[in-house]
Amino acid sequence: MKRSVGQYHIQIASDIIRNGLSVELCDSNDNIVAEVFRCDANHTISVSTFNNDVPMNVLESLINFARERLEPFEDGSPLPKTEPVKFAVPSALDDTISS
Repeated sequence: MKRSVGQYHIQIASDIIRNGLSVELCDSNDNIVAEVFRCDANHTISVSTFNNDVPMNVLESLINFARERLEPFEDGSPLPKTEPVKFAVPSALDDTISS
């Protein structure tokens, strides 16, 4: 299954070697430039851009698509809920952001 996002398309692929399922972002030459990977071995989900520069809106679309389409882990366990993360911001940076 493929879904287009601008000059990119998204495909879902099974990975037997890494024991999981991925949603892959491919460029117009069918090169994989990013993926969201569901690892059934350790119940994790990760995002990789393989050192590619991917526009933020495209990456967000990839992640949203993966949230909608990735099924529970192979053993039936549900995917983890998305939890907000609070980042520590150094005070010098905080002054720059608020200016």
